[in-house]
Amino acid sequence: MLKKESQVNFKKSVKTVSAMILISGLVTSSLPFWKTMTEQVDAATMPTDYIQASSAATALENGDFENPVVTTKSHWNTFNAKSVPGWNTTASDNLIEIQENGLSKSSPSISGNQWAELNANEVSALYQDVPTTPGVKVRWQVYHKGRHGVDTTVVEFGSPDGSMVQQAEMADDKDTWGLYTGEYTIPEDQTTTRFQFRSVSAAGGDPAAGNLLDNIQFATQSVLDIEGSFAKDGTKVKQGADYTLHVTNVGGMPADNNTISVQIPAELNYTAGSLSSVNTTISNENYDAATRTLTFKIDVLKKDATADITIPMTGTTVTDAATPSTSATYNDQNFSDTYTAEATDDSIAVTSDEPPMITGEATTKLNPNSQFDPMSTIEATDKEDGDLTAKVRIINNPVNTSKSGTYEVTYEVTDADGNKATFTRIVVVTEAPVITGEATTRLNPNSQFDPMSTIEATDKEDGDLTAKVKLINNPVNTSKSGTYEITYEVTDKEGNKATFTRVVVVTEAPVISGKTEVKMEQHDDFDVLADLSVNDKEAGNITKQIKIVSNNIQISKPDTYKVMDKDVSKTPKANNKKLPRTGDKTSQTLSWLGLACIALGSLLFRRKK
Repeated sequence: MLKKESQVNFKKSVKTVSAMILISGLVTSSLPFWKTMTEQVDAATMPTDYIQASSAATALENGDFENPVVTTKSHWNTFNAKSVPGWNTTASDNLIEIQENGLSKSSPSISGNQWAELNANEVSALYQDVPTTPGVKVRWQVYHKGRHGVDTTVVEFGSPDGSMVQQAEMADDKDTWGLYTGEYTIPEDQTTTRFQFRSVSAAGGDPAAGNLLDNIQFATQSVLDIEGSFAKDGTKVKQGADYTLHVTNVGGMPADNNTISVQIPAELNYTAGSLSSVNTTISNENYDAATRTLTFKIDVLKKDATADITIPMTGTTVTDAATPSTSATYNDQNFSDTYTAEATDDSIAVTSDEPPMITGEATTKLNPNSQFDPMSTIEATDKEDGDLTAKVRIINNPVNTSKSGTYEVTYEVTDADGNKATFTRIVVVTEAPVITGEATTRLNPNSQFDPMSTIEATDKEDGDLTAKVKLINNPVNTSKSGTYEITYEVTDKEGNKATFTRVVVVTEAPVISGKTEVKMEQHDDFDVLADLSVNDKEAGNITKQIKIVSNNIQISKPDTYKVMDKDVSKTPKANNKKLPRTGDKTSQTLSWLGLACIALGSLLFRRKK
């Protein structure tokens, strides 16, 4: 703000100095107004940007006769001079006639909708007494036209209580407005100057008709005061900031051909064609992107009139102060010399507008069927807004932990300036290792059993894990028939576990039932399988599977023989075991004693022979 105030004070100081130099030149020089001004400024080696007057403006009032407003259907009316701002008349009835468009279709008013007729009811003069500064040169203009033919009047200036000095004689026909201009240096000690139009003659000789007047000016030069201001103190990169130029004519004459030039700073960007205004017309816009220079024209500005032009700009580069440089060229309406004005330009800071940032674990691996919190490890920050984690939205989350695969989770966050940031997280649901092997194993009693037989373990990522399989539970006892469950477990590098249950059945031995002793006569037929039957707990009746292992019976020779039945096989193949006959231990002992007695009797029988 101190920098900005310094700029304003400097430019105002330069304007003040320029005005002092200008006024002194006007007082001491007899050269034309614009020539005097230029020479005085050059002599002081002042930059041409400041060659505009800043002295108190002199201007007459209501020069286009727009007040009071004519409301009659006849399109004209006479008013008491007291009702017409600024103007007086020498007419004895003190009436001033004002006419409006519609009365004369061939030649409408020059300014606004109305004009005055110098000859209201009698030959007279219209005048204004204007406060003036001695030594200051003023400019004047007037549009004149005849009422019914060629009318004549004179323009004359002077002190209200002194003699009038004719400046020009005006003679014009009824069809065309004639323009008359000139300059007048205020004489010494003349603090009030009468600016007067006096009727000389009118076509047809009617004293109540003739000499139409419009758009009268009697004033010091036009002076444009330009101030630029931003709508806000600061903006951000890629964000807009409207720059408004407030242009006011603080001089006397209307300012015409007002051409504004704006140097757009490198830290800001302007889009061609985006100018706007609510109180003036913008024309001839041109934007040179190479030099970053914007030029355009605005309407004529009368005394104290204002134009506001909005120039949209956008921040492009970070800076503490981006300052446009604005100047204008213009001239007094209907005069050719050109003035230059430099604006008091505002500055604006451009700060960074960095988008927010989302951070988090880029790749997440999950075990199958595990819990997944999509917001875990996710954070969002913004340089301007700070922590935005709470504003992170999950745009897409297809993760299904019950199904192995690779998924993408998409996050989005928006900062206060509308900047968006996205983040993609890769979620890998790994496959658990797999244990394979014989699901059910059947064992004969007392058989050997390797619990790792047929067992294998593999993993999609780790490969063969058979060597890492652990026996979690192995209750198998082959000496005791029954059904057992063995539990296996393996863990891969990701910590995924797999288990496998193997059922082991230790079978019961089959039981052979039948007579343990058979007596027969010599030469009798003998069926060694007669009276024998075999039952198994799992296989049921398997008598037909009995096989003779040993049979040394000779039916032609009396003796005691042993017949051994072969083990009965089951599915799976049973271990080779001697199958006991039915009966308890006592009966088995008696049977063996009986066999011993038979054997002893046989020996005695042989000896007798």
